[in-house]
Amino acid sequence: MELSQLLNEIRANYEKILTRNQIETVLSTRIQLEEDISKKMDKDEEALKAAQAELKEARRQWHHLQVEIESLHAVERGLENSLHASEQHYQMQLQDLEAVIEGLEKELQEVRRGIEKQLQEHEMLLNTKMRLEQEIATYRPPPRKRRNQILWLYPR
Repeated sequence: MELSQLLNEIRANYEKILTRNQIETVLSTRIQLEEDISKKMDKDEEALKAAQAELKEARRQWHHLQVEIESLHAVERGLENSLHASEQHYQMQLQDLEAVIEGLEKELQEVRRGIEKQLQEHEMLLNTKMRLEQEIATYRPPPRKRRNQILWLYPR
């Protein structure tokens, strides 16, 4: 029985060693897993903080862009109002200038009619002058006799 008892003891020791090795392996694996999980959690926490910071920066930029867009819309409305006012102002000026041009064109037509009338009167006067000069020439003595008459009228 000694051998059987010795074998039982060896078996019991072997099982204890095997159980202890299994426990150590499980504990070692568990410790390694916990360390890996801890490292992963640290990495994930850093990534989360970076993502939160990035999100915060993106929100800040978005807010800044919203403010800028509102400002640009206000500028756009102001420019549109200014453009509308300018268009109205220049439209009124254009109407005034068109009225002035129309008046000047009428005045020009009147001046042209006046010039035509004066030209006709001038032509008529020239024709009358020429007829009178012809009539005078018919009653006037020839130039030699006339010179003598002038000398006789105005002696020296």
